[in-house]
Amino acid sequence: MFFRCRNDTELQQTLEMGKQNLFGTKQIKVPTPHFVVFYNGKAERPEREIMRLSSAYERSTDTPELELVCSIYNINPGSNRDFMAKTTTLREYMIFVEKVRALHNEDYSMENALDTAINECIEEGILSDFFKRRKNEVMEVAILDFTYEKQLELEILAAREDAREEGLEEGLEEGRKKGRKEGRAEGRAEGREEGRAEAIKEMAERMYEQKISIDRISEITHLSLQEVDEIINSKHNG
Repeated sequence: MFFRCRNDTELQQTLEMGKQNLFGTKQIKVPTPHFVVFYNGKAERPEREIMRLSSAYERSTDTPELELVCSIYNINPGSNRDFMAKTTTLREYMIFVEKVRALHNEDYSMENALDTAINECIEEGILSDFFKRRKNEVMEVAILDFTYEKQLELEILAAREDAREEGLEEGLEEGRKKGRKEGRAEGRAEGREEGRAEAIKEMAERMYEQKISIDRISEITHLSLQEVDEIINSKHNG
C-alpha cells in the first residue's frame, strides 16, 4: 500500500533522513501516533475517557474503515491527582485558568482578568518564563477562548429561559382548556418540558452546523453523546 506523508514534523524527518521511497513496494515504518486532549471545561466529565472519530460519522458502523482514537484527560482541580502531580506544566496552567475564572467572576473584564492573572503568575513563579516571553500572544489567544466559552454558556442559558417561558405559556393555555386543576399542572409541566427540549435541540443543531464537535455540544447542552447523535442524524436523515 502506498503511503502519503501527513503534516507531522517527526514523521517528515523520519522519511527525509532515511531517503524513503513513498512510491516503492517496501513497507515504511513510521512513528507510533498518540492522540491526547486535556479537558478543562466547566461541565462534569470523567477523569479519563476515550473518543473515537467514527462517533462523528453520519452513518454509524461497527467496522469503520478510518478510525482515530483519542484519550481525553480531565485536568480540572481534583481530577487525575496522581497524573497532575507529575506534570508541573499542566498543573500550573490550571492554576492560571482558575485565576482567570475567579477574577472574571468578580466582574473583571476578560482582558483585565487575563492581564491580572498573568502578572500574578509571573510574580508567583507559575509558568513565569513562558508568560514573560509570550504574554501578548497568550492574551490574544486566551481572550478568544474564554470569550467563546462564555458566549456559549450565555446562549444555552438564554435558550433554557426561552424554553421555560414558552413552556409555561403553553402549559397555562392547555390548563385553561382542560379547566381542571390537574389539567393545568400537567399542561404546564408538559409544555415547559417540550419547549425546553425543542430549544436545546435547535441549539445542538446550530452548534453542529458551526462545526462544533459532538463532545463539546454534549458538554454545553448537557445532552448525552447518544442524544446528540440522534438529533444530528434525525436532522440529516429526516
